[in-house]
Amino acid sequence: MEYKGYAIYPEPIPDGGKHRIAARIEKEIGGAVKTHKLVRADLLDDHSSAAEAAVGKAKLMIDQQGDRIFD
Repeated sequence: MEYKGYAIYPEPIPDGGKHRIAARIEKEIGGAVKTHKLVRADLLDDHSSAAEAAVGKAKLMIDQQGDRIFD
């Protein structure tokens, strides 16, 4: 999904029957695609819930840090 010029790809990680919140955030800066991997300790029961939560966490990170997430 697109959010404020960033692409967010939810990528929950299976972990012991649950799913860890994780996402990849990308943005093209100066002709190069920059990538940040977001991985949280939070575990949710199903893939769909973890994906939804990952998008929310990614949006929050973008709002708080902007392009600094690529430093």
